Amino acid sequence: MICRNSLIFSQIKNSLKKIIKNEHTVVIFLYSFLTILMFYPVFEKFPLCLPGMGVDVLPEAWGFSLLYNNLLSHNINFFETDYIAYPNSSNLMINSISVLSMIIYFPFVCFWGTTFTYNLNIFLSFIITAYTTYLLAKYLTDDIYASFIAGLIFTFCPYRIFHVILGHLSLLRNEFIPLYIMFLLKFIKDINLKNTLLFSLLFIINIYTSIYITFILVLFSSVFIIYNIKKLFIRKNLRYIIIVLIIILISTLPFLYAFKSEGDRYFTFQSLKFTSDYSADLMAFISPTSFNPFWGDGIRKLNFNFTWSEHFLGYTVIIILLYGIIKVSVDKSWIIAGIISFILSLGPTLKIMDKTGSSIFLFPVDDLNVTVPLPYIIMYYLCSFVRNPGRFTLFTLFSIAILCAYYLKDFLNRSGCKKIFITILLTIFILIEYAIIMPLTNSQVPDIYHIIGKEKGDYTVLEIPVFIADGWHNIGEYNNRIQYYQTVHKKRILNAYLGRLPESFFYYYSNIPVIGTIVGLEGNSYIEEGRVIIDKNWIYRVLYFFNIKYIIIHPPFTDSPVEEYIKKIMYLKSLGYDTKPLKVFEVPEQKINLSSVNIDINDPGSILYMLEGWEWAQDGSDFYYKNNLKKALVMVPLSNDFSYKMTLNIAASQNSSLNIILNGKKLGKIDLNKELRKYEFDLSGSNFNRLNKFEFIQEKFQKEKIFLKVSQIKFSSKGQ
Repeated sequence: MICRNSLIFSQIKNSLKKIIKNEHTVVIFLYSFLTILMFYPVFEKFPLCLPGMGVDVLPEAWGFSLLYNNLLSHNINFFETDYIAYPNSSNLMINSISVLSMIIYFPFVCFWGTTFTYNLNIFLSFIITAYTTYLLAKYLTDDIYASFIAGLIFTFCPYRIFHVILGHLSLLRNEFIPLYIMFLLKFIKDINLKNTLLFSLLFIINIYTSIYITFILVLFSSVFIIYNIKKLFIRKNLRYIIIVLIIILISTLPFLYAFKSEGDRYFTFQSLKFTSDYSADLMAFISPTSFNPFWGDGIRKLNFNFTWSEHFLGYTVIIILLYGIIKVSVDKSWIIAGIISFILSLGPTLKIMDKTGSSIFLFPVDDLNVTVPLPYIIMYYLCSFVRNPGRFTLFTLFSIAILCAYYLKDFLNRSGCKKIFITILLTIFILIEYAIIMPLTNSQVPDIYHIIGKEKGDYTVLEIPVFIADGWHNIGEYNNRIQYYQTVHKKRILNAYLGRLPESFFYYYSNIPVIGTIVGLEGNSYIEEGRVIIDKNWIYRVLYFFNIKYIIIHPPFTDSPVEEYIKKIMYLKSLGYDTKPLKVFEVPEQKINLSSVNIDINDPGSILYMLEGWEWAQDGSDFYYKNNLKKALVMVPLSNDFSYKMTLNIAASQNSSLNIILNGKKLGKIDLNKELRKYEFDLSGSNFNRLNKFEFIQEKFQKEKIFLKVSQIKFSSKGQ
């Protein structure tokens, strides 16, 4: 028996030795342990809380349920959703929602829920980013100890942890950046079919992980391409370069199409001052975070701006850099890439201690007074997509991590000390500087949403407060929990929060009957009696249009003018059980006469059907107008019980051709001029949905010059 136990023990011992000898197993284990250590509060409450405290944390977690919701509604389009801001659709690609993450984490959402999946994503992001950075540094330096520190610096840098706090997952999707750069360098060094395909594959993985980060990555990697341009662009390499370009073009087509067809809806906001506000302060690179458990209280007493902590390099890292600058000669491409990223992160003008200073060279550019002009100004006019210069800090730190690997290899080889001892000391010093007390966001969902989620049927939940919000402005009272609750109940809502939303969403939900009034009451606006009369006339059509079954009122709007208005204007049925602190009402099923639907300028409530691109031209005008969008939308409830004709009273500000599309199928084309004329379309034989999308697309569109003028759009059954 003793011999048998000794044999088993010997086998276990030998197995452990083999594992320990496996460099990659040990490295992954250490990075996993350090991730748990840095995020211990999250690990302790893994299924109950989310890391961070920013307004984006819960909406980012919501993003993991998008694929599930789309499949639930038989929508196989991964790139847009109508589950928020219903019945409008929002483009996910333009909002940098990760298609790849949605697909990879779909099984985890199904079996373990959104909180578990979000936290797992955070943990894996840090572990994989550390390991892939290690692989790149090892490829460049062939030193495991220096490479381990490089992985540590890039992965746990304050920039990444800061964006965990804010809930900016799109900025944490850096797992495959090091591998992309590694295969780019391999491609440059030895151009063959294998390296060509691997490099192309890594580009595809990155772009479907985060389009935003990939765009900056392309700028970053162009430094290495330009630096090696003579070696790269020779005749024998041309076929492989063409293969790369073709693969990249094909893989980016969905994004190019989205930006071409949808870009004018989402990118109307431009402000150089805005970019300056979100640029790195020069002092930020040496200013520790106030979240640090060791000296955070002292930092808070100095009243340092919280946002500075995002760009902190760490004093240990700065010392390594100073040593390297003095003692070590390395590949200049990494230094150039780091310097360019650093300068771009500073934005359009230099800021020190949150001040731009004064200068005899002070001059205005756009809406910003510039003292020390920086190169980002050029990027601002060439590519407004990158609206936050401070995000170039990620690639500054990436360059620094690799440079530190070069410098540490030199130091460790010269020092004569045991490498493992120095590596442990550096790990401790770096993690002490980068450590934070991670705040947590409770992700538990009220019971009523679980009950609603078990109900069958496709309907909408009207959540109060109603809000439409994006990265810089909103209507209504924003509540970041409401959208997250959809991960449980899986019904459509009118509320919406995304990084970018079309300007028309804000106009539409502010002006439609009933919903617009609720938005106004949330802001304590005075509601005219005439508007209430319109609401009463339209209430049943509004409830039917949005397919509302439940109304849920959140504090502080319970027992408020909002609740009083809702009870006054519609009949509601209270649920027979306690839902505190929420108030939940059931809306009886609505039936309305669909034999005709009339959109008429003489009835302001008609704006309900004019989703995107339509506004009143001016008070007392006799037409709606569409301005600055090539495509306008009308959505109308129609029934297959009737055979309709559509009558348009329409004109244009200048001669124009208009294509009209019903539910994706072209109805016809009409030529317009300044004269208001009547046009008729026979809709017989059309198959109608509950809501039917009519798209009005101008062929000769000119921004701010050609727009549509409509006084009436009428759908009537042929018998009328």
